[in-house]
Amino acid sequence: MIFQQWDGGISGGQKGAICSVSKDGTVTQLPAEGELLCEGDNGFVTDANNLSFYDRSGQLLWSFDQYELTEDSEPVMYEDSIFIHVTGADGNTYRGCLSQQMGELAYEPFQGGGYVCGHTSLTARDGKAVFVDLLTGETISEPDIDIDLSGMYDEIPYYKDGLYVIRHYEGNDASPKYQYYFFNEQGQEVIPTLE
Repeated sequence: MIFQQWDGGISGGQKGAICSVSKDGTVTQLPAEGELLCEGDNGFVTDANNLSFYDRSGQLLWSFDQYELTEDSEPVMYEDSIFIHVTGADGNTYRGCLSQQMGELAYEPFQGGGYVCGHTSLTARDGKAVFVDLLTGETISEPDIDIDLSGMYDEIPYYKDGLYVIRHYEGNDASPKYQYYFFNEQGQEVIPTLE
């Protein structure tokens, strides 16, 4: 396990050293810089030099500064990839995919935020909600319902474990009504059944 220590108590202080803990409980401080953002089987990511990838022993493998990471968004590690949320020179938000081996982009980042589950993102493209494969950047499906991803009417209360749950607003101001829809990671609607 990789974790970051907290120095200075509960009410104040700062993040401290990044450490690993072995199965026998031995804690080792790693020679890594920055704030720990996420970890995976191959290593971990910090915000040093915008984005830095370290192996599990704390050795820096690469840094990425081609785009600025979007504030308050954490990278997501998936197999040998890292999905990032970045801000372009135009101020818009983009999604991209980096190789864990080299820190290179798999494709030019596409505009949009979204909800990540596995290697899929439910995001907006050309004003429509679509499911995008984050490994390729390609649209894999478009839901039959018009989903408002702004959060003004619809809500995505759950997007983990291969399932997206969408609370879709179908009423009006005088009589608000909601319908729940379920989609798998491939962007296909799942109809729940009770037995």
